[in-house]
Amino acid sequence: MRKLTLALLVALPIATLVTVTAQSPTAQARSVADLSPNQMVDASELIVRGTVSEVWTEKDAAGSIWTLASVEVERVYKGESATRSVIVHQLGGSESGEGLTLSVFTRFSPGEQTLLYLDKSNSGLWRVVGGDIGKFTVRIDPDNGREMLVRATVGQEWHYDHRFIPHPPQNQRVYADDVEAQIQARVAQGWDGKPIPGASLDRLERINTVPAVGQQ
Repeated sequence: MRKLTLALLVALPIATLVTVTAQSPTAQARSVADLSPNQMVDASELIVRGTVSEVWTEKDAAGSIWTLASVEVERVYKGESATRSVIVHQLGGSESGEGLTLSVFTRFSPGEQTLLYLDKSNSGLWRVVGGDIGKFTVRIDPDNGREMLVRATVGQEWHYDHRFIPHPPQNQRVYADDVEAQIQARVAQGWDGKPIPGASLDRLERINTVPAVGQQ
């Protein structure tokens, strides 16, 4: 496993869809709307769907603990189309009896089907947009068999297993095919040139198609 280069994670307040909050064994649903779905796409350098194959922790040269998740990519909605796998980095976790607990911490488990909105740190590490907001678990709606997207926020003190994420209420369920269509439409349309909190205009211009004047 490769050594890490220390990079500060800057949380970008992004949100859409339904979140299942599981800070305790009893989960509650909450909605967040800091950014629109289009802003979420614009702020991401890479958007993929895939399966988590491995989760582990490492210490960097400074002694900080990082949690890494390897994801085998099945679909690329934005970014390098040849991407076959990606390693997601985040500060925090436990290693050899030592632990680093953060208020925002994205959880992964092997075998988990996930939709990820990712950006890259200055040192080249892939990270979830917004700390945990840009990571969704794919679940099957038991009522109609459709794939739905659920964001689960689980405290580090609790064991995480994606198979036991509770289903959102029926009136709050969001489906994968609808979100995928929205992502594809936005990528094709391009960034509208408007600022997004937490993202520089230079970066937004670099990672997005910018329509010519009069075509927006």
